Amino acid sequence: MIQTDDLRVQKLRTHAVRDVYRKYLRNDFPRDERRPLRHMMRMRRGGRYECYGVFCKSRLVCYAFFILAAGEQGRRCMLDYFAVLPEMRSSGIGAWFLSQMERLLPQTDLILAEVEDPDREADPDKKAVQERRLKFYMQNGMVDTGIRAETFGVPYRILRAPLPQKKPEAAREEICRTYEGFYRLPLKKGMFETCIRFTEF
Repeated sequence: MIQTDDLRVQKLRTHAVRDVYRKYLRNDFPRDERRPLRHMMRMRRGGRYECYGVFCKSRLVCYAFFILAAGEQGRRCMLDYFAVLPEMRSSGIGAWFLSQMERLLPQTDLILAEVEDPDREADPDKKAVQERRLKFYMQNGMVDTGIRAETFGVPYRILRAPLPQKKPEAAREEICRTYEGFYRLPLKKGMFETCIRFTEF
């Protein structure tokens, strides 16, 4: 059993980001959900992308990649990719990391996450995996905003992390605008207009 005292989080250097992408992320996420590595690296160089690794006694056990943005409403981020290494799953590491997000991302007013929508999946095996993933996020404090997005043809539910600061809850329009902004960052002009379509419950 993993002891949380043995866990530490650190930002990944450039070579480690590439290594995690090639060794793990390409296997953990289907092709239609994977952002090209070159997009990540370009955003990272511009201060718009941050990559973290969770280590247990110097061994990587989990990784989390975030898109960062700043606007009139304050600092925003989205959990772009998040996975515990296969041999370490069901050990509590994922739940521990989610509990650390506010500390890792200070002065952040809104943290979003997109999760595949199991209600839109016909394959029973894939649906079961998506339902487990959604349940994990919800059990660990993430809140369903009620917003559904079809992004590059993939249906998602948009979740948000509850931040304890005494700030007003973001309105639907603000969340949609923020979500769209995360996808505008790496895309060339003219590519964005058809890639996202919003729906509700």
